[in-house]
Amino acid sequence: MLQKVVSFRSLPPATQTQSTVSSSETHILPTSGFRFVMSGVDRISELPESLLTQILSYLPTNQSVQTTVLSKRWENVWLSVPCLDFDLHSSVVPYHDNQVLFTFLDNLLNFSPELSLLKVKVKCRDMMIDGFMERLGTVISRGTEHLDVESSTDYIDDYTNSVTLPCVEFMPMNLYASKKLVYLKLTSSGLRDPGFVYMPCLKFMHLEEVKWRFRLVMSGRDRISELPECLLTQILSYIPTKQSVQTSVLSKRWENLYLSVPGLDLDCSSVPYDADQVFLSFIDKLLESSPESILFKVKVKYRDTKIDGFNDRIGIMIDRGTQHLDIDSSNYIGSRRTLVYLKLTSSVLGYPVVVFMPCLKFMHLEEVKWRVHLAKLISGCPVLEELTLLRDPEDEYKALLVRTRSLKRFRVLPLRNGYVRSRVKCTLKIDAPGLEHMSLGDDQICSIVVKNLTCLLVVELDVKFRVLVNTWNVSKINVIRDFLNGISCARHMIISAKTVQALARYSQLGMIPKFNNLSRLQAVFRSKLVQFLPAFLECCPNLKHLILVLHPEEMEEELELTDVPQCVSTTLECVEIQDKFEWEEGKMKVASYFLENSAVLEKLILSPTAYNQNIYEKVNKLTKRSPVCQIIHE
Repeated sequence: MLQKVVSFRSLPPATQTQSTVSSSETHILPTSGFRFVMSGVDRISELPESLLTQILSYLPTNQSVQTTVLSKRWENVWLSVPCLDFDLHSSVVPYHDNQVLFTFLDNLLNFSPELSLLKVKVKCRDMMIDGFMERLGTVISRGTEHLDVESSTDYIDDYTNSVTLPCVEFMPMNLYASKKLVYLKLTSSGLRDPGFVYMPCLKFMHLEEVKWRFRLVMSGRDRISELPECLLTQILSYIPTKQSVQTSVLSKRWENLYLSVPGLDLDCSSVPYDADQVFLSFIDKLLESSPESILFKVKVKYRDTKIDGFNDRIGIMIDRGTQHLDIDSSNYIGSRRTLVYLKLTSSVLGYPVVVFMPCLKFMHLEEVKWRVHLAKLISGCPVLEELTLLRDPEDEYKALLVRTRSLKRFRVLPLRNGYVRSRVKCTLKIDAPGLEHMSLGDDQICSIVVKNLTCLLVVELDVKFRVLVNTWNVSKINVIRDFLNGISCARHMIISAKTVQALARYSQLGMIPKFNNLSRLQAVFRSKLVQFLPAFLECCPNLKHLILVLHPEEMEEELELTDVPQCVSTTLECVEIQDKFEWEEGKMKVASYFLENSAVLEKLILSPTAYNQNIYEKVNKLTKRSPVCQIIHE
């Protein structure tokens, strides 16, 4: 063992018992009624050895060893523990006597040669111990699955050059061929180049401040070039095509590898205006080198002037089976049977005779110039699941129709470049029975009409409903009413400050419908509109979780929250209050409102940015209607 004598005071309280105990002695765990030694019987020692070793595996090894003094039963139990957890920084191993450590390790390894130390954790001290890494290699060869080693860096004096040099401990070479290792964590360790690495079961690798001795070219051998071609082309597919082509000068092995890369990532803005033909010759060489190859992913950023003939080459690539297409400024679209992902930016979509993209699932269109109706484009995508639109504010199309049964996620992004008003009055119509997530952020759309949103789960609104500009136009007010009714089946709603303001205004003209399915609401309220909160919550009778984001704004009158909607008194379980809100009186009133009126409230979570420690302590003293409510400050 590591020490000849271990005092009982160093053991955990539960194990401070002698092997021979008088019949009158009773030892009880302070946290339970279970008695380890009762009526002269040592009950822990009666447990099966497999269970005892499992218990000891949760202790550091030095504490596990200390149990040997308890009784004859415990003398060798520690030798069967399938783990090793050693901190050599501790004073257990004297600096002047490494033999103590080696004797311990040799006893452990020789006691049961077939035993696998499944989990090994070692923290080395600041001075290296010659021979320790050889023992660690033996442990690894026994089938270790979890290895965590924190090595040390020793320093030696170079008196010739008057410098101090670091000396690193390198991991044993059999580590690189461990067939059972699943988890590997190395800290400040050294790794030599083994020439061959094969760890077929390794799933988790964590390397901190490792000292590398791997060399790409070693002993005259170019090790990267020895990798299979399929792996090299896969590596090249992660870099832009221009850089991929540059590898052709490395050696004969690399000369034509870029031609087999299954992807194309081109920035045409770097192509000189007088070099169009050279550029097209390169594309032709790429396409002709392997006529049967597929460019699965094609990403092209155009320059501001057209390269005649390039779109035709893109068409050939797509015809070959491209699955992921990302074009920044193009005018090519049509029937593409293999496309799965399509992203077009600042592009022109001409009017095709037929649109048929049977595999397309993701479509992202930003500032596209429409020459084809969106409805026609979508109708040719029978399995489309996700659609993202960012309108071109100068586009002439007045109506966007999204009608599809397959669509699950739909986003409309806000206009770019700070457009205050779109030149064209646009209407958005959505008919998507399978839609689950809808996000609307373009508040320049004049009206939004929804239909058949029976599966809607999440809706995000960052719009201000432009139709409210004329508050006396009944038909326009009805457009908002119909929209709110159309999304009333949503279960989770996220609304911005501008949307809250629009709803507050609408509530003065018409009745907000009930959101009976809504269980989670996240809303941004400016200080002036907190008075509107109870009225809006009245429309959410089954709400369970409220995230209230408060924005500072000068108040014109005192805040009074008197009405108590149904959800506050019967269903609301969690309220989170976030963001900065300098108005202390308002903070107290908002918190007090929920604490005093919520009968089933379980958590009131106060953001530190909204509630400092002083206000939090005041809130904590408020009356709570719910007996189980916890006030959390995080």
